[in-house]
Amino acid sequence: MPDTERERRLRLSRLRGDAFHNGSPPTYFRIQFVNKISCPRGAVTPSNEESQAIDAELLSLRAAIADELRNKAG
Repeated sequence: MPDTERERRLRLSRLRGDAFHNGSPPTYFRIQFVNKISCPRGAVTPSNEESQAIDAELLSLRAAIADELRNKAG
């Protein structure tokens, strides 16, 4: 997704106060919170070849994982 589209959606979310469901804070606030969290640097950095091999290995599972997440989200 282009950065301009992401920014447009965030502005729209902020204006409308969108939330995943009534028990959640607005999406805009959740994204702001996640962006402020610092993440420790990984202990291991895979090479480009290793990263591509991992991506290829997980590719076949991608659709199944997406379906499971959709089913659990309701």
